Amino acid sequence: MAKITVGATPIPSYNPYNQIRFDKDPLSEELWDKGYGVIHEKAVKCPCKSANGADNKSNCLNCGGAGWLFVNPNKTKMVIERQSKNEKYKEYSSNMIGMASVSALAREDLGIMDRLTLLSGKSQYTETVFADFFVDGKKTGRLVYKPIDIFCVFVFVGESNHLRLLDESDYSIVGNLIKIENNEINNISNLTLSIRYSHRPVYHIIEENRSTMVQRDSKDKEVSLPTNHSARLAHYVYDSMNYEYDSQTKTGLLDNSFTEKKC
Repeated sequence: MAKITVGATPIPSYNPYNQIRFDKDPLSEELWDKGYGVIHEKAVKCPCKSANGADNKSNCLNCGGAGWLFVNPNKTKMVIERQSKNEKYKEYSSNMIGMASVSALAREDLGIMDRLTLLSGKSQYTETVFADFFVDGKKTGRLVYKPIDIFCVFVFVGESNHLRLLDESDYSIVGNLIKIENNEINNISNLTLSIRYSHRPVYHIIEENRSTMVQRDSKDKEVSLPTNHSARLAHYVYDSMNYEYDSQTKTGLLDNSFTEKKC
């Protein structure tokens, strides 16, 4: 077999003193100044799968059957803007709903499915919840987000009846779980709730638009420029998961965070 020869483009002649250079510090300072406070958790695929290609185990306390772990939460800043138009997505379609553009320092090492929780934001969400498991002998349901404030909780009690509006004493919130404290309601079979609440906006990274680019600064040193990714609100990407692990009730997900080695 003939050996493949790799060619090289000739280096053009140029004036090394007449070039555009990027200074990392001003760029980093601007991003940090304009950025929002976020908690960044890195996504890792869960190994609870068999070699025959079966789905992740539904009873796995590491990922809850969804196949992803979120580890090593780190408080930082990122510029997050609503992505109203991007040529990679079809305009006016459902693909645009909940999209955002995320710019971050290269050191954040953003990856696909990483979870970003905005610390200063507040959003409203409503969902239907099935109270299909028990915590402390009480029927419990799992919400997509951790509530900040509860606007209302309704219980379905039949096609011909008004929904029952629950009092604050009828339920309790632990993390993203809603636990029914009212014994009468606990006796309802196939208990279904509707809830509206406020929460911190949570996004998942779904695409890398600009990876880490290395340029030379005005002192001719290599610098890594900020990255850019597309993200989407969690309820368009991921099913509800139990954030809080309780060793007594064996509910929630185990925390697999660890101390990272710095290069």
